[in-house]
Amino acid sequence: MKVKLFLVCLVAAALITMGLRVSSVEASQYLGEVTWTGHDDQEGVDFTVKAGISKMGGTYYEVVGQVPSAPGGGMAVFSGGGVLVSGTIVATVTMTNVNSYGKQALVMRLSIDQATFNGSFWLVEPIYQIPHNDPSLNSYSDPFPQGTYPPGHILKSSLYSLGNAPTTGTLTLSGQKPNLTPSISSQLPLLLE
Repeated sequence: MKVKLFLVCLVAAALITMGLRVSSVEASQYLGEVTWTGHDDQEGVDFTVKAGISKMGGTYYEVVGQVPSAPGGGMAVFSGGGVLVSGTIVATVTMTNVNSYGKQALVMRLSIDQATFNGSFWLVEPIYQIPHNDPSLNSYSDPFPQGTYPPGHILKSSLYSLGNAPTTGTLTLSGQKPNLTPSISSQLPLLLE
C-alpha cells in the first residue's frame, strides 16, 4: 500500500512539474524574423525594417526590431507588443536611435495585416517639458504658452507648437512571412531543456 501511494505521489509530482514547464514555454514563443521595406510618406524614402515576432499566448504578440539605416541617419531599435484584432496585429512600440545619445525617444503604432503581413506605421516624438528659466530653450517642442519665455528667447520652430508632426508610412513584406500559429514541434526542444 505504501509503495502504491508513493508511486501515485511520484507520478503526480512529475505531471505537475511537466505542466509547469509547458506553461512557461507557452507564455512566449519566438515565431521568426520578418523583413519589411518601409516607406516614409513625408520624406518619400524607403528603408529596411527587421523584427522578431513572438506569440505570448492567445491573441497577444510581442515585437522587437531594428531599422539598420533609419531615415535621418543611424540605426533605430524598437520593442513593444500588440493584439490580433479582426485579422490585424495592432501594436505599440517604443523606438530610439542608437546614435542619438539619449536625445530621442519615439512611440510608434504598427498595424500589420495577418494574411499578407503588409501594414502601416504612425510615428510620433512625444512632447517633453523644459523647466522655466532655462536659457537653453531650444526644443523642437513649444511647451510654454505665448509670452512666458525668458526675455530675448527666439523659438526655433513655430510650425509645430505642440511637438513634431507624426510620421506615417507603409510596410511591405520583403522577406518570408512568419507563421503566427506556433507548432508543437517547435516547442519540443524547449520542453527537453
